[in-house]
Amino acid sequence: MTDDLARKLEAFLARQDERADLAVTEFRELVAGWSRQTYLAAIRRAPDAALQRVVVQVEKAGGVIADSSMARDVQVLRVLSAAGLPVARPLWASDDASILGGPFMVAQLLPGRSFDMSDAAQRETLRSHAQRDSGLGAAIVDALAAVHSTPVEHLPFLPSAELGRATAQYEIDRCRRLAQLARVEHEPVVALAFHWLERHRPASGTLALVHGDFHMRNLLIDGERVTGIVDWEVTRISEPLFDLAYMSIPYLGGKFFTPGAELVAGVLPQDRLLAEYQGRTGRRIGEADFHFWRVLATLSLLLVVSKGVSDFEAGTLTSARNAWARFSEPVLHEDILNLLTMPAARHAGA
Repeated sequence: MTDDLARKLEAFLARQDERADLAVTEFRELVAGWSRQTYLAAIRRAPDAALQRVVVQVEKAGGVIADSSMARDVQVLRVLSAAGLPVARPLWASDDASILGGPFMVAQLLPGRSFDMSDAAQRETLRSHAQRDSGLGAAIVDALAAVHSTPVEHLPFLPSAELGRATAQYEIDRCRRLAQLARVEHEPVVALAFHWLERHRPASGTLALVHGDFHMRNLLIDGERVTGIVDWEVTRISEPLFDLAYMSIPYLGGKFFTPGAELVAGVLPQDRLLAEYQGRTGRRIGEADFHFWRVLATLSLLLVVSKGVSDFEAGTLTSARNAWARFSEPVLHEDILNLLTMPAARHAGA
């Protein structure tokens, strides 16, 4: 299968580059995500030329992320790479699904590695950064602040909330659509979370570029540097506290595994994360507001997971990852219930 895809990619690139001797010498699958298939490829433009390593991402038909598109990903990456953010610059793109099975892009390969919080050795590596107070935690906050400082007027093609209280309502409505697609809107924990969120919407907010899935698997790390931010298929213009809250979800810190990581991204206590972010952005983050976004971000992740499980059960998706995701649902239920019984929730009048 991959050999056939390699030859099709080779023919496509030869047409773009007008080189009859261009060859794809390596093509292997890296990871199958919720809505993208990712491959590593090596291109040789002439028999004596050096190899150029690239990443190929293909949009899945019927992926879990229903409103994403490869064309939009390409637009986002072009804007962000031009602005100097650590993202992969698209080199070629096509919406011809007959080539690789869906719209795709070929992008530069960035240095660094991502961290899988399900891996005990990788969690220990991050723990060592925290113990010696390395610069990695600060670099992660720098990267997120840079995303949020991107001028939104450069991204008019993205879905967008409205300023203020409507920002929270926009995200609640987005979650309701996810719940309906996953057919879990009436499940007790989901219904309880929606009830709480509707009663505790923040009175104000701000608009910024939101990554939407900001955690260690979507960051490339080289030493103490963030060299890449990947997977932009759920990006939007909305409340930036969503990203801060999302990366603070215990499940994403390895809670599912023993021992999990108690620190955000495996390297930062939550209070330090907020202090460092406030220092870079000048924005004061109220406890009640941040608690709201923690509930909403955790619900959002639960609903994406539930959609993957639902699609697997319906036969729409066949990846074992979607079947395994069923085991993470109770963990996220617990995360939500813990949030709703914390002092911050009680102070908000829950």
